[in-house]
Amino acid sequence: MEIPVTISDYVEQLLNPVDNTANSAVTTNIDQHAILSNIDDAHSHQQTANETILINISQINSNIIYPWKIRALVTCAYPKRTFTNTHGTGEISNWDLTDQSGSITLIAFNINSHNMSDKIKKDQAYEFFNLSCRGASEAFKTLPHLYQLVCTNSTRVEEIDISFDNKQENYNFIHLNEVNSIPLNSIVGNFALHFIH
Repeated sequence: MEIPVTISDYVEQLLNPVDNTANSAVTTNIDQHAILSNIDDAHSHQQTANETILINISQINSNIIYPWKIRALVTCAYPKRTFTNTHGTGEISNWDLTDQSGSITLIAFNINSHNMSDKIKKDQAYEFFNLSCRGASEAFKTLPHLYQLVCTNSTRVEEIDISFDNKQENYNFIHLNEVNSIPLNSIVGNFALHFIH
């Protein structure tokens, strides 16, 4: 039985060694180009990842993975308070910050409270860098924003000359029936409730 020429040619091609010098050179050039392109893309992404991006207060959440900053007007400065917990006694300061998109609470503890109290003044606008974000505690929440900002040791504050068109106060209203169920020393409006038993 004779095998057709086309099949025998096919088998011969499979059995004979193939010179892939030209093919490998083309493949190598393509691979090198792809690798260099990916390195350039990764490097440019790294450069933009290091830039601090200005965001609005309404955009603040705990999922932000890039360096960010905000510009805001201090609409309320609460009095410094002291607290005691398992780690000892400490100091806390908080402020309400507002921009065109909304309001959020900024808090600072201990040495950061002391440092920021000297820098941050009511009715003045600032640019804030290196703040931390966490969920706002319902017991101490004065604004409707789901998050609050926390000063860290690397937080920077720079006074800026900027005006906001809509200086409006935001409130976190509660029903009068809920007042008795609020934890002691909670803040309602701009006032702290102190109950004497």
